[in-house]
Amino acid sequence: MAATALWVVVILSLASSAKPCQAEGVPVRKPRAANATEIREGASLFRANCSPCHGLNAQGGGRGPDLTSGRWVHGSSDAAISRTITQGVPGTQMPASSFEDSETRAIIAYLWSLSPLSTPGVACDTAKGEQIFLC
Repeated sequence: MAATALWVVVILSLASSAKPCQAEGVPVRKPRAANATEIREGASLFRANCSPCHGLNAQGGGRGPDLTSGRWVHGSSDAAISRTITQGVPGTQMPASSFEDSETRAIIAYLWSLSPLSTPGVACDTAKGEQIFLC
C-alpha cells in the first residue's frame, strides 16, 4: 500500500495559482466540510504515503507538484480528486491507490485544509477596473 500510495497525488497538479475574480462579499467555498479528526487522519496518511513526492506539507517535491492552491489539472471537485487518487493517471507516475474510501476522503479533507480557498476571494468590479485601466 505504501509504495502505491507514494504516487497518490502526483498529478493533482495546479492549474493556476491566481484567485478567481468574484462578486463582492462572496467567499470561495471548499467542496465539502470536514472535521478536525478527518483532517488529522488525512495529514497522517498524506505524510506517510504522498510526501515523498509532494513534500511534507504538500508544497511540492522532486516528482510531485505543490497541492496547496486548491486548483488541480485533473479537477478540483472531491469526485475528481478521489478519482485521481484511486485510479491514478495513466501515462504518468501517478498510480492507482488501494486506500479505503474513508482514507481517500481524509486525504482530500487534508488537501482542502491547506487550500487558500478557505478565505474570502478577491472582490472585484469589472466596470471600475476598466475605468481605472483605461484612464
